[in-house]
Amino acid sequence: MGMHQAMSDSLERAKQITRRISGFSSYTDPAERRKSEHAFRDYALERLDRFARNIQEVAADTELFAGQPARARIELRLLGDRLSDAADLVRSVPYEYGEFLTASRLDADEAEPFYARDERVLREISAVQSAIEPTLSPRTPLAEFVQTLGREVHSLLAAIHERQAGISGFVRTKPRGV
Repeated sequence: MGMHQAMSDSLERAKQITRRISGFSSYTDPAERRKSEHAFRDYALERLDRFARNIQEVAADTELFAGQPARARIELRLLGDRLSDAADLVRSVPYEYGEFLTASRLDADEAEPFYARDERVLREISAVQSAIEPTLSPRTPLAEFVQTLGREVHSLLAAIHERQAGISGFVRTKPRGV
């Protein structure tokens, strides 16, 4: 990929993220990187915490589960716990984040993978939201709902892990002070 194309792709990805997240601007400039990372994490945490609360509330609703398999309720509670785990993972950033946030300016080729991973996390958050938002009723096939949500939560956790590994890997390949 040419330098101009990489810059164009990187800029477009940053714009797409900016449209979704207030306060997000860029990872290329060190001054903007800290603000953008903070905005990204706030956005993700607000949603993940809300999803986890909503799922735990639904799992506690005994009326909803009348006539439904008991296992589905247990699995739903576990999915609420996994969503809490996803939020905790976003909160507990690896040590390398400090170095990532203070690294010198990144060029478009270096910033592109960060934007791509952020976009993946945002897509997975949207997929979880889409799985959760249908109104549940006593007629909802709970086992199917739990299975669908479980797949989405698994993909979300994988995306968050990939994002953190990408930041850690980037820092490990950079010489100190660069």
